[in-house]
Amino acid sequence: MPRRRPVTDDEAPVPVRRSRQEIKNRQLMIFLLSFVGLAIVAIALVVLNQIYRAPFERPVVSVDNQVIRMRYFLDRARMSGDPSSTVQQLVYEEIVKIEAPALGITVSDSDIDNALHEAAQGAVSSNSTQFDVTTDAGFKSWYNDLLKTTHLSNAQYRDMIRTSMMAIDIQNRLAQNMPDTGEQVHLHIIVLGNPADAAAVKARLDAGGDFATLAQQFSIDTQTSGAGGDLGWIPQGVLPYDDTVFALDIGQISDPVATNPSDPTNSQYLIFMVSEKDPDRTIDAATKQQVAYNTFYYWLNDQMQQHTITYHLNADTQAWVQWQLSKNP
Repeated sequence: MPRRRPVTDDEAPVPVRRSRQEIKNRQLMIFLLSFVGLAIVAIALVVLNQIYRAPFERPVVSVDNQVIRMRYFLDRARMSGDPSSTVQQLVYEEIVKIEAPALGITVSDSDIDNALHEAAQGAVSSNSTQFDVTTDAGFKSWYNDLLKTTHLSNAQYRDMIRTSMMAIDIQNRLAQNMPDTGEQVHLHIIVLGNPADAAAVKARLDAGGDFATLAQQFSIDTQTSGAGGDLGWIPQGVLPYDDTVFALDIGQISDPVATNPSDPTNSQYLIFMVSEKDPDRTIDAATKQQVAYNTFYYWLNDQMQQHTITYHLNADTQAWVQWQLSKNP
């Protein structure tokens, strides 16, 4: 094999010598290219954040200084299946969290643990879980599966349970403070689907038509129409129409009452008749619980007037919410 001829000093490559200005220019060019590259990356991150992350961090509703953000709202809306009612529910929950301590109501971590174990036992009773929740491992598996299904974190789910328990405590206190007896009326009702039908039935009643017969023929409330519209004995606080109902004399028939006065075209119409009155009738336990439940919601709606509530959902955002809910979470 032929040997490579050694390179002599005269043939060695001569290093290129650059001036200081050329070196500075080269360094400046490298810096500028690096800066432009970083700027492009930063812009891309901002764009990606605006597209993929920021929409989920936008506020949906705020109560005083407490803000409910989109990601949590979407998870709760998926649980309820109704975005509109979810907004109202979240407002109610914030009010409960704000007001409960002032009422001396607290829920401890151990209370929440007990509630979760009761829920696990309920899941076993309803055959809705395959885990053996009597063991720590089985309970943890059940609970982790629950978090996975709801898409809530442990802290979020426990906070939801805590708020629910505080709300139940408030409702129970209202029930305990209710009297055992009170004024009641034996009430009858006809439910119509539009104002024209309501006016026609009211005209027949005014002409002497039998209330029970007309209720059976025309009332769209299947739970009461078969009984001729008989609702039984009703104390104050069960229905949101006390002003109308308790102002009626025995045998008197009310004018049609819209269930949604702000939107008459999407409202049902109620016609009431009182057949008996009792100023001091015993209120049974189930009715007391119903009155307490209604009183609790009257209390919540009254509290809404005492707090600053700001809704951030507009038409575009609501359309985006519906699109998100239509996708797999």
